[in-house]
Amino acid sequence: MIVDKEIDRHIGAIVEAAREQATALQEINTAVNTFDQGTQENAAMVEESTAASHTLVQEVSRIAGIFREFNIGKASASRVRPQSFRHEGCAPPSPAHDLRANLKKVYPRQGSVAVQEDCEEF
Repeated sequence: MIVDKEIDRHIGAIVEAAREQATALQEINTAVNTFDQGTQENAAMVEESTAASHTLVQEVSRIAGIFREFNIGKASASRVRPQSFRHEGCAPPSPAHDLRANLKKVYPRQGSVAVQEDCEEF
């Protein structure tokens, strides 16, 4: 009987150790699944970011192409000639004033594009 009790005690310890190991393995499995899910989510976000970056590069290239159609920079700035001022006390002509002068040449006194001859700003 003492031997049977000793065997039962050892078997009980083995069963308890097996339960603890099963619980620990289940927790490890849960943690690994959580890491796997996070990794998959991160991979999806990286893929989306990469796609968005490529789209942005294409859009910037398209916009840069549109801007290349305009004459800007030193070449167009060198074409601007200083003009004498028609009215005393007026500020130097702005691009808006130059635009008004050009419109006046093309559309003299027609409707809303009539150009005023004073220093009034828009």
